[in-house]
Amino acid sequence: MSPSVFTLFSSIGCLISGYVADWLGRRVTIVACQAPICIGWLCTGFSKRRAITGIGSGMALAPPRIYCSEISLPNMRGVIGACSSLSVSIGIAIQAGLGKYLNWPVICYICSFYTVTNFICFLFLPETPFFMLKTKSLDEARAALAHFRARDYDLDKEIDQMRKFKEANDIRKISARERLSLLFKPSAYKPFTMVVVYIFISQIAGTSGVPIWAVEMLTIAKSSVDVDTGNFLMCLTRLVINCLTVILIFKTGRKPLAHVSALGVAVISLVIAIYTSIHKEPSLAPQILFMIYMAFASIGYYLIPFLIASEIYPLQVRGILGGFTVSVTGILMFGCLILTPYLLDSLGLTYMMVIFGLMSLLGVAYIYVFVPETKDLTLQEIEDYYNKRIPALVSQRRLQTLQDIGARRNKTDINVVERKSI
Repeated sequence: MSPSVFTLFSSIGCLISGYVADWLGRRVTIVACQAPICIGWLCTGFSKRRAITGIGSGMALAPPRIYCSEISLPNMRGVIGACSSLSVSIGIAIQAGLGKYLNWPVICYICSFYTVTNFICFLFLPETPFFMLKTKSLDEARAALAHFRARDYDLDKEIDQMRKFKEANDIRKISARERLSLLFKPSAYKPFTMVVVYIFISQIAGTSGVPIWAVEMLTIAKSSVDVDTGNFLMCLTRLVINCLTVILIFKTGRKPLAHVSALGVAVISLVIAIYTSIHKEPSLAPQILFMIYMAFASIGYYLIPFLIASEIYPLQVRGILGGFTVSVTGILMFGCLILTPYLLDSLGLTYMMVIFGLMSLLGVAYIYVFVPETKDLTLQEIEDYYNKRIPALVSQRRLQTLQDIGARRNKTDINVVERKSI
């Protein structure tokens, strides 16, 4: 029950951090959330209560992703955004590894000390240029942007785009009532609904239940590998694949990875179901199959919904919607973590994996129809699309590049024709 309590209370922290991120800023929220995490780890070390840690961790989930999306160039936003999930995987793998050699209170004290170092380091973070654009002047937004760009970078061009975006969308510091009214506009609730449904499908495909209840599932599947070692290997698989995904997302974009993840989870879940229904003797195969499951889940399900959420939500309520998203995720995870052992007892591992596989097949269709591709798009272009100011999600920079290449080719062809005619 403890992981479920942690997950449930993290939803409360997400709601708090979402509002604070839009009110006081992304940087302030990232710094402030270290306090409850530190206190929570200490309390967890002294007892078995995880509520405070859950609240603090919930507060820390959304703001870093928003921060990364708002400081990145369009072509690097996916890579930098993927590093958030990579960091989570590193933390999970480290804790799983330490758990084999240290007792739980010692691990909690180490984590508490780590949050203190985070607090000190995060004090030196500059605020994001988009938050400064919303709450301060254009000059202050420019100063913030300069922290994240090279010295020879053309700041004027990007600032001019931000100025036009600010004027077109009436970007300014708004009241709580205005912020509430913005939540009910199509540009806010449509992308929010799309992301939440995507996350819901990922949860009922087992992406939380499998890693949390891995020891029990490996035992039922008759894995010949020590179950604690097997659990660590699954965490390590997630880490390795996340490292690979950081590279892949730079080349492929979001949607292809999302499709591969959903289809892969569907197929491997059904393979596990077939295997467990036929083979009853101890074997290495269950360990390998569950590691493959974690690999496919790590490519997209653990990454893409939250990366897209940090990109497509409107600037004025990005913090609140980001907090809502992670909060809903926490509630869904809580339900799945509670439900998974009951499914194991009542249906058995075989039929439970069949359900996971079928739900992931549903995810393949959903991603194809509803999930947008945001690679190389600026945050302004994405928001303009959802505000119906542009007809399609097309990168103007990429379009201009293609037009320039076409113009150069035409000019070259004309020169060749002229030389031949002479």
